[in-house]
Formats: sequence, structure tokens, C-alpha cells
Amino acid sequence: MRIDRVLIRSYGSLKDEDISFGPLTVVTGPNEAGKSTLRSFITDCLFDKNPMKYPEKKASDSGKLLVTLSDGTGRTAERDGKKTAGTFDSVFGISGKDYVSVYSVDSESLRDDRPLLDGGIRDRFLTVPGGRALPEVRSALEEERTEYIPDLRRSRNSKIAVLEADLAEKAARAEALKNAADGDGAYNGLIARRKELEKEISEAETAADAEKKASEAAAVEKSKADSRAKLAELRKRESELAYAERCRGKDDSVLRSDLERARAASEEAGRKLDSCRRSMGAVDPDAVLARARDIENLAAYRPPEPAPAARSAGKKTGTALMALGAVLMAAGALLAAVTGEIYPAGAAAVGAVLLLIGLRKRPLRPAYSSASGPRPGADPLLDSVASGIGMVRTSDRRADIARLRSLLSDAEAFSAARTAAAGCSKG
Repeated sequence: MRIDRVLIRSYGSLKDEDISFGPLTVVTGPNEAGKSTLRSFITDCLFDKNPMKYPEKKASDSGKLLVTLSDGTGRTAERDGKKTAGTFDSVFGISGKDYVSVYSVDSESLRDDRPLLDGGIRDRFLTVPGGRALPEVRSALEEERTEYIPDLRRSRNSKIAVLEADLAEKAARAEALKNAADGDGAYNGLIARRKELEKEISEAETAADAEKKASEAAAVEKSKADSRAKLAELRKRESELAYAERCRGKDDSVLRSDLERARAASEEAGRKLDSCRRSMGAVDPDAVLARARDIENLAAYRPPEPAPAARSAGKKTGTALMALGAVLMAAGALLAAVTGEIYPAGAAAVGAVLLLIGLRKRPLRPAYSSASGPRPGADPLLDSVASGIGMVRTSDRRADIARLRSLLSDAEAFSAARTAAAGCSKG
């Protein structure tokens, strides 16, 4: 806390005083100038109850004390008569009596220089209020310190010296253990690194072997490819030599005739190829040939012919004949069994004939109608073939099957023309 300002309207001999304080303020003056009165006013403002008796408290006492606390908060204590509002007992944590006896030094105490020489002033300010004095505590601490650290020299037998020696020994031991552990760790690290390197070397050797085998295999394949190319070249030369051998002994007219025939055959094959291409449009001939079996199966399919509708009269006649024949056959068989004569047996035979005639006159249900189209399974196959060769389907199944048959014929003609053209080019 710092005292900033004192305003005294009336207090003892002081009237209308306004005093501002700095970091350090010294109040001087002759006797009866009001120095002690100012001290008493400050004490009364700080502590409402204190042992200060001078000057005598009056109802006319009036004034203010302005201070700033350690946290920067400003506070004001106001003296009004014999009471003070806003005292600082709770702030200091001590009573006015302790403050006056410990911290407030009057002029009489300052005239005695003995406390200055023997440390009494220091002891007075450091005395713990309500407890033992600091000098006694300091003396006990000094004795305890001497036990650990003797004055002016360091004894080997002092507790601190013994503890420091023990600490140094343990530190050396710890360092030795650390070095040993570091050495073991480094050795173990080298062993682990060696295993890693051995593994890497093994993997590198395996990769090198695989690369070597792959290189050898590639060299073999290249050699085979070169051999195949050389063989093809030799076969081509052999064919040329064979043709030359066939032409040996022929005169120029025969050779020219052969050439004309070959040219004509080549042109004819080219025309057929163009015709097939135009006929097939965007459909690939090879794709059509690949689905030739499916196209033939679709083309070979014939839906069953519809059965003629049975007449109602025929149906009724057949039923009547069957009923009559059944009755005659049953009656004849019964009479023949009873009488043993031949005539009833003849009646039974006639009934059997009538029963057969009635059965033949009954109409049969057709397996397929005329509107049924291809049998089940034809549409999926037709869709598959059309999609595979790039043909667009229509709503007429039979027309689509006919189109497939035509495309197959064109593809076969295209293949034959292509083979012929290739033969002409070789000849």
C-alpha cells in the first residue's frame, strides 16, 4: 500500500492541511510543528482502534487519507469526529496496537541510537506479530545452518558435504551404468542392422536372379521370333522358286495367257468382294461367319402348321358314335357270356368299331397356333445374334431370320472371294 494524500480540515493543532506523498516523503519541522499530530492522524485513519492518545480525540476532528493498494485499487479513509470510516484493519491483517508497537516509530525511539547499532530496529520491523521474535528464529536457523555448513570453511564431516559426496558417487555410478546400457544398445542396434542388411542382400540377389532369368527368356523369345520371320521369308522364296519352276519351258505366249487369266480371276474376285460389302452394309462378314451355326439353327426352325378348327357337328357325331359303340360292345359281351352264342359277340364287335370311329371324329388340339411365332427360346437367340453382328432388329421375327440367312450367304461369298483374291495375288 502507498499513501498518496492527506487532507486535514481539523485535527489537533493541524487545520486545513493538504499534503501529497511521493515514493519517499520526509516530514521535518521544529517542536510543536505538528509532526507527531500528522503521525497520529494517519494512524487513526488506518486503524480505528489504536493506542495513540495524542492529540485528544474531539468531535470536531475531520479529514481524509487517500491510499493506493498493491493491486492498484484506490481507497479513502475518512475521519469524522471520534470515528473513522473505511479503515484498513482487514487489509493489513494486524491490529492497530501491533502496528504502533512494531511499525510506527516515534521521535523518542529515533533519538536512541542503540537499536541502530545492535540491530534492534531490524528486529523490531521483522518481529512476527503475536508470535516469537524473528531474532530468536534467526538464531535457531543459524545454528542449524552451521550444522550443515560450517562458517568460513567446508567441512568433510558436515551433512551437506556427506550428502554431496554420496550424490557424486551415485552420479558416477549412474553414468557408468548409462554408458554400459548405451554400449549394449549400440551393439544390439548393430546386430539388428546387420540382419536388415543380410535380408536386403538376399532380396537383391533374388531379384537379380529373376531379372537374369527374365532376360534369358526374352532372348530366347526374340531368337524364336527371328527364326519364325526367317522361316516365313524362306517359304516365300520357296513359293517364288516353285512358280518359276512351273513356268520353266513355257514360251511367252503361255505365260501371258496365264497372267491374263490370273488378272481376270483377281478382278472377278474383287467385284464379288465389293458386291458382298455393299450387300452387307455395316455388318462385319467375319462376325456373321462366327455365328453361322446359330443362324443356321434359326433358319432351320419351322413353326408347326395350325390344325383346322373342328366343327361342332363333327364333335357331336363323334361323341354319339362313341356312346353307341360302348353300349353295343358292353351288351354284346354280356349276352355272349350268358347265352354262349356267336351273335351277341358280333354285336360287341360292331360296338367296338363304332367306338373307334367316334374317337377318330373328335378334333385334336393343335400344339401351336399360327400366331405363336417361333418356339420359346428363339427370340433370345435372335436378339443375341443380331446384337453380336451389329444388325438392327425389326418387329417381324421371320423377316429378321430371313435377313440373317441372306447375310450368312453374303458372308460366305465374301470369304470365298477373299480366298480367291489371295490365291490370285500369290499366283
